[in-house]
Amino acid sequence: MIKIAFWGQNQLSFQRACNVIKNVYGIQLSFITVMNITEFIGKLVYDYNYKKAYEIWENRANLDMTIKEKKGILYQEIDGATVNTRIEDENGSTWKDNKLDIFFSEKDMYVRKDKSNIIKHKEFASYIGSVDTFRILVFAKAVELRYWEYEKIVFLSDGATWIRNMINELFPEAIQILDKFHLIENIYEYAKFIFKEDMQKS
Repeated sequence: MIKIAFWGQNQLSFQRACNVIKNVYGIQLSFITVMNITEFIGKLVYDYNYKKAYEIWENRANLDMTIKEKKGILYQEIDGATVNTRIEDENGSTWKDNKLDIFFSEKDMYVRKDKSNIIKHKEFASYIGSVDTFRILVFAKAVELRYWEYEKIVFLSDGATWIRNMINELFPEAIQILDKFHLIENIYEYAKFIFKEDMQKS
């Protein structure tokens, strides 16, 4: 049953998840049934995780930050992507920002012979909506990982203002790095700004 649930949630639509169930068990379900079950279970999981995160957030002044053992570097990759949810908010918009923070450390990385890395294990915090709620989930996950035991915290991001502000608030000691791909994507616009639109120089 767990395997079927895993295969089903990897599909691109609820209908395709229905097809997986039919192919394995021979049971025909409506995609509406699969959608309703998915949303019901998803809400249970989210409510549980948010309650736990909120308790950590409310108790942050009383955290026991005793360092048992110094570790290496805790990396966090953070980004946001706007998605159309088809559900209107109070302003009539159906667009929401899907925010994701991936956590991993040096011990979670395997170095290949060509010196590139494979991340063997990741933890994450994710939320569709405002940064006010997202930061609570991010902080709670960092606490679970005992972030204060790491020698350094390194963030990789696209440099968005909301990301910088959140990091400065939660982890002021962190190192912030603009990732290579966003640097390449924006370096030409930056050059135009620096050289005052002088196309010969930029």
